[in-house]
Amino acid sequence: MRALMFVLGAMAAIFHAAVSLASVSEPLVFDHRAVSVIDGASFKVGDTIYHLAGVALPEQRQTCDHDGTPKRCERAAAAELRKLIELQASPIHCFDHSGAGHLSTACFLNDRELSILLLESGYVAARPGAPLHYVAAER
Repeated sequence: MRALMFVLGAMAAIFHAAVSLASVSEPLVFDHRAVSVIDGASFKVGDTIYHLAGVALPEQRQTCDHDGTPKRCERAAAAELRKLIELQASPIHCFDHSGAGHLSTACFLNDRELSILLLESGYVAARPGAPLHYVAAER
């Protein structure tokens, strides 16, 4: 009986994974020149605003002591996102990860997720309740 329950559980997990993979849509692809950075966690292309998955903006007027130089975190985060996009000069591939009451997009630049790059920079924090890979990337 125990073996049967294990097999049924494994089959359910495989089915769930297959359904999840099947529901992944094609990425939205943007030329880096079409992107207008709004802040350290979102950007605009045309009339649409994209919020990066897993990232929470610092509070306004919060200062960060980054590399020994105090800076306003929200401005530094926006500058870092702008720099990442402009320096790579590569297309940005985004996947919609909206759900659970928030709109979010996982965007990749040269196979690296922008949210992870920003978290590693130390200018943004992981959003409360974000998946563990975002929390682990926080500096």
